[in-house]
Amino acid sequence: MPVHPYVGKGGAEYQARLLLEELLMRNKFDVSFISKRVPHEMIIDHKILKIGLDEIKGVGNLFGRFTILFDLLSLYLKLKRIAPQIVYQNVGCSYTGVAAAYCKRNKAKLIWHVASDLDVNYKLLNSKKEIIFNYLERKILSYGIINADYIVAQTKTQKSLLLKNYKKQTDKIIPIGHKFPVKLEQKFDEICVLWIANIKPLKQPDIFIKLSKKFLNYKKVKFIMMGDKKVNQKKYDRMIKEINDIPNLTYLGHVTQDIVNQYLEKSHILVNTSLYEGFSNTFVQAWMRKVPVVSLNADPDKILETNKFGFRSGNFKRLYMDVLTLIENDDFRNDMGERARIFAKENYALENMLEKFTGLFENA
Repeated sequence: MPVHPYVGKGGAEYQARLLLEELLMRNKFDVSFISKRVPHEMIIDHKILKIGLDEIKGVGNLFGRFTILFDLLSLYLKLKRIAPQIVYQNVGCSYTGVAAAYCKRNKAKLIWHVASDLDVNYKLLNSKKEIIFNYLERKILSYGIINADYIVAQTKTQKSLLLKNYKKQTDKIIPIGHKFPVKLEQKFDEICVLWIANIKPLKQPDIFIKLSKKFLNYKKVKFIMMGDKKVNQKKYDRMIKEINDIPNLTYLGHVTQDIVNQYLEKSHILVNTSLYEGFSNTFVQAWMRKVPVVSLNADPDKILETNKFGFRSGNFKRLYMDVLTLIENDDFRNDMGERARIFAKENYALENMLEKFTGLFENA
């Protein structure tokens, strides 16, 4: 992966960490991990974890997300040195193509895990400023997708996009998994509306800030944002200054998964403003804790629309109205939360996800 799961704060890294720990616990696999950023404090403990830590040496972050194009030779040489029989690669990027090239030339098997709709829909990656990098990245990724031995998607939508854009069948659809919380803490007395994502343009934090201002006259409603900084310092400082001027809005910065879950247990509504998602971990974490989701755009496999565990709003006006509806109707909101919790337990239990994945590794 581009980022080690003990360093990265995103959903793909979190799911990879769960899978990694399960593989290590089963004692059937000799596991190595290759990524661009490795937690150096773990190197001392890597023998205990039975995991080889390898850091890809690239050119820093001079070219933003396309910096990984300069890591390809280093990645291939590390694969040759480790000589794995199975390569698991998560997050669609040029690493996917390198992993496929290694496997094809060395009689190994590549399991590629779709992390986002972006991975299988090249139309979403359209920055005119980086057109050359976009082209190279997509070409190498496409080679990886076409030559992968097994492909795991998160949703039926991703399966359809794979077939449409790459003429490639999905071997399995495995939804994300989370540990189900048996006991829940009591909710805040005030209605709490949460936003959980990394601070970057894709996640559109400015829309949540704008939303909070619409509820300034609601004395028993508070808005909370949490997530790691993924923008330049100037943009970040400007956002923080705006947040500090809004009395009903608080930004907590980066927090651990445990803190995320604690706040979800106590909160009432989760708002997602992303342009697009794969299958956001926070949706499942919220549903397991009786929290309806109001999403501006993302609705994996139309679960929100079909099951009514919240709303897919589509525009800001509707987003505001949907949040207002949940704030003003306690019984309606509580019923949504109760049904969401039951559904999440039945469909997204961590044990089911891990069993399906480890079975795939054992049979590869």
